[in-house]
Amino acid sequence: MDSLTVGLENLMRENVVNRHGSLAHSHSIYNPLSERSLRGWYECSRAVAHLLTAHHIDLAPLRILDLGCGTGDWLRWFAELRGSSDGLTGVDYNAEPLAWARAVSPIEYVQGDMSKIGKLLSNRQFDMLTAFVSFMFLRDLDEVAVVMRQARQLTTKGGYFLIQEVNGKRHEGDYSGYPRAALQATIEAAGYRLLGARGLFKHVFGIRRLNTAWHVYGWNRALLPLIEWLPGTDVQSLLLFQTD
Repeated sequence: MDSLTVGLENLMRENVVNRHGSLAHSHSIYNPLSERSLRGWYECSRAVAHLLTAHHIDLAPLRILDLGCGTGDWLRWFAELRGSSDGLTGVDYNAEPLAWARAVSPIEYVQGDMSKIGKLLSNRQFDMLTAFVSFMFLRDLDEVAVVMRQARQLTTKGGYFLIQEVNGKRHEGDYSGYPRAALQATIEAAGYRLLGARGLFKHVFGIRRLNTAWHVYGWNRALLPLIEWLPGTDVQSLLLFQTD
């Protein structure tokens, strides 16, 4: 088992329950992670670890920018895996979750609209940008394109963009996410190419999140590839891109 996955398993066992509980107690309205079940956080984190490992991405030296960071859950998770908060930056529009994030971590946080990150972080460069269920709060794919063009300018040559987003049918004024193909095309148009993808929260035969439960409860792991193979609907997607 690779070191990133081992680190993930240890963090899940030692920290996630306390982290989930504390975040649910404070500012949950601003933070998608605090509203997820423990099972959901577990599956998302495993998927991120496995996707990064599959493409031999070492987090340790990377300068990482998280767009729509909320209270900074993912950045703190990256810091724990790396053993350092150096080189980690988060951007969020809302002051209250950022105040909470700053109170519990020395990670750098910047308040501002992600659609203006080019100005907010001018002359900065990052090796990886991330967006975890935050693009759904943008108005439409046109605004996503605006963000991605600026994101590309902030991304180093050969750098990465990792996004987790709801697979939805976008309707004006709601937060239903985007069709995966349309979101992927928008990101690629900004100058990224898809490296890998994973589906999240799969519904199989009407059973909600069957693969999530399989991961969490440790049922016969030998059958997990079969569960992943079965036809179903992925509620969310995790997509990893690299600059051209």
